Amino acid sequence: GTLAVAVNRAGTSFYLCSQSGRTSQGTAAIAAYSTTTGKQRAVAAITTRGIAAGFACDGLALDTSGRYLLLPSGLNPAGSTSNVPLTLTRIDLAHGTQTAVRTTLPGGGSMDEPQGMDLAW
Repeated sequence: GTLAVAVNRAGTSFYLCSQSGRTSQGTAAIAAYSTTTGKQRAVAAITTRGIAAGFACDGLALDTSGRYLLLPSGLNPAGSTSNVPLTLTRIDLAHGTQTAVRTTLPGGGSMDEPQGMDLAW
């Protein structure tokens, strides 16, 4: 699967995302590692829908506080000419909880999922 990495501001942890599956449904697996020991500390699995293989991981973003990871987990561009519905999954790294956040992207192919994520954070 496709890989992406995010490093926390302190440089003590990094988060590795790998995505497998098809556009209709896939899985983005996220693992946290210590940069000191290399040991894996946590794992989260997110089901993705409508995101081309690799794009969920390409959109992986760590907020500036280091508390949340955010990645695209659902996209429904079919029939959308003005606004494209996008679902993001926010992962609370302290508690492991996941929250769906819904937003829209401009339609007409003017923005792809990873670019939109870069702009969001």
